[in-house]
Amino acid sequence: MPVYPDKNRKSWYFAVNYYDESGKRRQKKQRGFNTKKEATEALRKLEVQLNEGTYIESKNVLFSQYIEDWLSIKKRGISNSTVSLYKGSIKNHIAPSLGNIALSKMKPQHIQKFIARMDEAGLADDTIKRTFNIVNACLNEAVKFGDLASNPAAKVDKPKVVPKEMKIWTIDQIQHFLKCSKNNRLYCAFHLAIMTGLRKGEILGLRWKDVDLEKQVLYVNQTLEQDGKTLKKGAKTKGSVRSVTISPTTKKALLEHKIQQDIEREFFDSVHKNLDLVICTGNGATYHPRNLTRAFQKLTQKAELPHIRFHDLRHTHAALMIAQNEPMKLIAERLGHSRITTTMDTYGHLLPNMQHDASNRLDQTIFGESD
Repeated sequence: MPVYPDKNRKSWYFAVNYYDESGKRRQKKQRGFNTKKEATEALRKLEVQLNEGTYIESKNVLFSQYIEDWLSIKKRGISNSTVSLYKGSIKNHIAPSLGNIALSKMKPQHIQKFIARMDEAGLADDTIKRTFNIVNACLNEAVKFGDLASNPAAKVDKPKVVPKEMKIWTIDQIQHFLKCSKNNRLYCAFHLAIMTGLRKGEILGLRWKDVDLEKQVLYVNQTLEQDGKTLKKGAKTKGSVRSVTISPTTKKALLEHKIQQDIEREFFDSVHKNLDLVICTGNGATYHPRNLTRAFQKLTQKAELPHIRFHDLRHTHAALMIAQNEPMKLIAERLGHSRITTTMDTYGHLLPNMQHDASNRLDQTIFGESD
């Protein structure tokens, strides 16, 4: 491997020979890597481009080409749904605004105007921030691999997201919805979302072998991606692979659901998919997330309840946990947050009532008084 230590600069570099389009032999040398690993990663990236015939000297390559090459390598370590999200952002927002600018000529002003254009187009704060983050990540890697001296996106003000008002249901509304959806074949999915706080993909990827009804524990070990077909081992983040205890009522709902599912399995017999999924179609195939959302919205409308997203059932679960004064660490573990700060940032605004109760209890403890 042509990777060498640069003793004078206390860094690493690589040197590789290749032939350009005209058949002329050339050498590419790149210095300034802090570690041998970084130099090796950069060399491997270059070798992929040389083998595929996509390599262009960084001083000439357009950003549209560079970010496409960046994604072609990065996609090996991210989910299919994330790859689709990145492709959509590049096609619809990044390429039209920044694509024709040479990577070597990218300036902070270009990035600032890019953000302004998205804002003027009326894009949501979340979309603007996510799109900026993609550009920023790509440019950071360009610096890491020596294709840029510095990241122009690091010199502009990052887009901010104004927190939206969280929509959750009250206990009465939850009870009403569960009553109205009791006879629906997806009742178990709704019940799990409310009573465990699992994400949609986690519910749709849950297998019976991940459910221990005797111990009343379920394990999040795989998820269904947004395409409705791909079952992915693991979860959204490392912290999302977890165990979640379930209540006796949830155990009962699962048992009743399994009885109905066994009847369906017997009916479909040889054409049953046998994926061991808790929530699936009648023949055992994966249940598309979009169809679950549609069913939920239809039932919500029929029950004449305030419109919320299916994901808001997860927020509702968290709010109920907080209302019960459950420890934030426990809530973070149930939700699969790898850091408790994530839980605090998301649900911290629900804590004032807890502080009020705590103050009253302190009054009672010290003075024997409370309001």
